[in-house]
Amino acid sequence: SNKIGRKQVAIDIYQQLLTNEETNPEVYGNLAILLHQLDQHEQALKVLDDALTEHPDEPLIRVERARYFFVSRKFTDAEAELDIALSSGVKTGGLHLTASRIYLAQSDPEKALDYARKAAQEISGVADAHLQLVICLMAGEREGEAIEYLAKLDPYILADNPILYLTLTEIQIDADQIDEARENM
Repeated sequence: SNKIGRKQVAIDIYQQLLTNEETNPEVYGNLAILLHQLDQHEQALKVLDDALTEHPDEPLIRVERARYFFVSRKFTDAEAELDIALSSGVKTGGLHLTASRIYLAQSDPEKALDYARKAAQEISGVADAHLQLVICLMAGEREGEAIEYLAKLDPYILADNPILYLTLTEIQIDADQIDEARENM
């Protein structure tokens, strides 16, 4: 299919970046996730193991490993990698976004919310960070806070990810704020 072809092109590009000694940790993580999506699990793990061997002191490699294990639904492994990254003292929006997703998947909405708030502050221009924060608020049954947060969000961020508008509208409808929901449509 065309989707598989595009993924293979992306894999080729990431592999070329690594051949050219690109050391951005996200390259390793993105490549591993793409390989996983194409059921090339052993290759994906090899990419991550090689990354750790080549950059043993780089905590962001641990973040990418945690992200991969999260996508692979190996939450215990994801949390172990996350713990190593967190103990290193590194503080990035990507780390906090990944932590939020892992803790929410493990049914710890308060811890997930704490990390989602940090991610939304650190990478405020990234719509996914705001979406994760709203998802965490909803998981904690804080619909009012979610509505207030989305209503105050920069319109450019909302436009960057239409799911934010849809989420705001759905929450408002659920809260019987029909007139406000109509304004979003």
